[in-house]
Order: sequence, then C-alpha cells, then structure tokens
Amino acid sequence: MRAQLEGVVADTRRLVGAVRMPRARYGFGNVVEPALPRGEMIDLPGRGRTFVRMVDGPADAIPVMLLHGWSWNADLNFAGVFEALGEHHPVIAPDIRLHGRGPRMAGDFHVQDATDDAIALLDALGIESALLCGFSMGGVLTADASLRYPDRVAGLVVQAAAACYTDTARERALWRSLLAMLPLAQRGGGPDLAARYLAGSLRGNAELMARWGWIRRELSRTTLLEMLTVAGEVARADLRPALHAPAVQPGEFLLTTEDRLCPPIAQRDLADRLGIPVVEIGTDHDLPIAQPDRYADLTVSAVLRVAETIRKVGVYEHTA
Repeated sequence: MRAQLEGVVADTRRLVGAVRMPRARYGFGNVVEPALPRGEMIDLPGRGRTFVRMVDGPADAIPVMLLHGWSWNADLNFAGVFEALGEHHPVIAPDIRLHGRGPRMAGDFHVQDATDDAIALLDALGIESALLCGFSMGGVLTADASLRYPDRVAGLVVQAAAACYTDTARERALWRSLLAMLPLAQRGGGPDLAARYLAGSLRGNAELMARWGWIRRELSRTTLLEMLTVAGEVARADLRPALHAPAVQPGEFLLTTEDRLCPPIAQRDLADRLGIPVVEIGTDHDLPIAQPDRYADLTVSAVLRVAETIRKVGVYEHTA
C-alpha cells in the first residue's frame, strides 16, 4: 500500500507542477519544427473538421491510419514515423476530437465517437479498409474499431494501451487527482499537464531539449479543459465486456514494460484479450516524444510485420 501511495504521489507531482518547467536554457520559445508531410483540414460530414497528415506511399500498399495518444496530436506522436513508414505504405494521421486541430463538437467526449470519426475519415478519403496503428488512447480506438468495424480494419498495431485504466487503486487515485482540477480548468486556469509530464524527460535528452519550443506549441493546441474532459471518459471506458473473443484481424502489441501511466499488466491484459503477439520494449510512456527515432523503428517494423501477414492471408486487396 505504501509503495502504491508513493507511486501516485510521484505521478501526480510530475503532472501538476513539481517538475520545474524549462525556460531559456532549454530553448523555451524557440520553435524548431521537424520535417513533416503535407497536412490539410478535412470535413467529416456531421462530425466537424479535422487536421490530417498524409503521405502518398506506394499506391498498391494497404493504407495505414495512425491514431495518437491522450493530450498529444498526430504530429507529436508520429513526427518520426511519417517519412519512414511512407516509404512502404500510404499514411493518414488525424488529430482526434478535442485534441490538436481535431473536431470540436458539443457534448461530452466518448471513445466510440472518436472511433467513428476515424471511420468517417476513411469514408471521406474513399478508403475501404486500412491497417490501424494506435498509441495509448489511440490504441484503445484501434481496438474498438477492430471490434465494431471488422470489415474496415485489415490489421492492427496497438501500443501502450489498456482495455481499462482504473483497475488498480493507484490508477484510480491518479485519475481522481487529475479530475480534481476540472473546476479550475473550467475557469480557464490550471497547469500545463502534458508539458510538465514531458519536462521530466528533458534531463540529458539534447534532442528533446532542441525541440521543446515546438513541443510546447503543439501541446498548447489542446486546452487543459479538453484534456480533462477526455481523461474523464478514458477513466470511465472499459472495453473488457466487448472483448469476449480474439480480434479477427492480424495484429501486434507493443508493450512498454517501464510504463508509469499505463501499467504493463493492463497492457498485457488487452493484448491477451485481442489475441495478438506482444513485443516488449523496456521504456516509459513518453517513448514517441522522448525517443522519436527509436519509436519510429519499432512502429515501422511492427506495421510491416502485420502488413506481411495481411498479404499472406489475403484479407486486403488493392482497388484502383
């Protein structure tokens, strides 16, 4: 119990302000953008508009949709992935609703609505089916899509995600501590949670320091109120009742064994329920931003393995 309490305190302190934010020493305010592919706003009829990064890729390869994690956007999560993956597949990466430049719709955030947005984007682009790759919250959407839209999901790569985020006392305490800031966020105040969390990874990471101004800018596209609104749904969501049988599509799971936000045991549970093989990597939840090159290598390799299985079993046929 004491260890659990100490863990909650450490996680909460990192998120709500005990980590000193970097200033000029770390290039605060200096925006150095990574190389990014073309992006455009796309209408999702009846669902709003979303910003989408796109790489054309080989015309005869299965399209890959990348779905980012909570509080981030597609650029932050996949900046290192776009070019490398685009050499092998067409790539589409939307900002999820209430994140970045994603749809802003009235009412609460629901996981199923965000999944439906992703399918609506496939419709808007005339894509019959795609391989979905999702990190953290994006992994939840990927799993949800594989269950509810099996004919649209040809394969899946799930990374650092769980079917339920409130299964332990530590998880429940962390979410309660975050949601306690909701009244402050509703008045337009509160700490920059995502930036404060990532600031804990800055020490000794020259690449992250150099990109800090850009990271802060991209994180600022999602307000604290929006972050907490989504957090409330993530804390309530539970895919386990729907995961009564393995996924019908080929897949792979990237499990972050040193993850302090998504417990490895919860990741393993989701992988087992989906019935997909696991690749373990000894790292924390900040992998895509703190180590973008390593993350890109892992992601591209996983996608290529799943795509090869799709090709062998013949579940995807290119249509001109």
